[in-house]
Amino acid sequence: MGADRFKKQWRFPDHKSWVHARINSHNKKNFLQDLKLVLTRCGVLDRFKEGPFGQYLEMIQPIRVHGMLIYNLLKRQLICPEEEKDDEMWFGLGEKKARFGREEFCLCSGLNMGTLPEGFQEKEEVSEESILTRYFVDENPSIELLEATFNRLTEPSEGDDALKMGYLLMVSQFFGMDEARTAIPSWVLSLVEDIDAFESFPWGSYIFDVTLCCLKNAAEKHIEKLRGNGEKKEENEGPKNKKRKKKEEENKEEKKKKPKKKKKKTDNQQAELDNQQNNDDSKCFTFHVYGFLLAFQVWAVERICRLEGKLGVRKSTGFPRFKNWNFNTRVLKVESFFSTTVCILLIRVFYFYVYL
Repeated sequence: MGADRFKKQWRFPDHKSWVHARINSHNKKNFLQDLKLVLTRCGVLDRFKEGPFGQYLEMIQPIRVHGMLIYNLLKRQLICPEEEKDDEMWFGLGEKKARFGREEFCLCSGLNMGTLPEGFQEKEEVSEESILTRYFVDENPSIELLEATFNRLTEPSEGDDALKMGYLLMVSQFFGMDEARTAIPSWVLSLVEDIDAFESFPWGSYIFDVTLCCLKNAAEKHIEKLRGNGEKKEENEGPKNKKRKKKEEENKEEKKKKPKKKKKKTDNQQAELDNQQNNDDSKCFTFHVYGFLLAFQVWAVERICRLEGKLGVRKSTGFPRFKNWNFNTRVLKVESFFSTTVCILLIRVFYFYVYL
């Protein structure tokens, strides 16, 4: 029973033997307070709240994406040829199959999931009145430069510019847009000049496509390292790392000499210990995943009942579902939540788990 049920369906049959790993998400989640501050002093906060991303200003701060949860889900991907479509992923949780697709993303994110227009990524001519021409010398400003320029806006006369830059930062920073790792894509800079067109654009569909593509490819791109076959990073051979390893060995020797005292750890102490172990670069491989991982995390917590209270605390019920959760909790080891005995009776049916 349990994992054996999916023996022929696991996308990665050897996932149980993978090395410890952690994921760095690229959702800059905690800049919302600064965003509200600039929009308020420029007099466009209410205008932003009426737009496609206004609901995210109501999120409970700070926001935490649990990389270990994402990693453990990616390990449990299934291949379901009879059910799987291009716009979804399947996971084996205990003895249940769980789907993450367009509908689930919509419920969790609340974004516009309309049809993407043809040729939307084609670059258009930028006028002399655009924020690109007036504020930036470079054709594609870096994220850091855009954010610094945005934070310097103070006057109500700069309201339209603040609104446009705020939208650009949401797309690139908050939603972890893959294209915007270093600079804002040209097509987004062109689109934001027409605020009405930007606000009516189906951002949910675009961000979902980016997120799903990144989730599907994340483990595959690093499969050899996850299996423990990858080459060590160059910095591991450097003098600083050798010095650190030597100090670790000396500390271990000192601990062996000291008499061991058995002391029961509190939950907080154990959580701190687990967090340190998960963040130990010498034992943990780190890789990057782009996209809106918060929506994926909300889906996971709503599907796996036992994660509630451990990785997230429910504060309310309603739509979209991201507004119902507080993820400001310390990282715990999550492997145990995916064991067969735990998951069998604790998987919610997502579609019928509706708030009335």
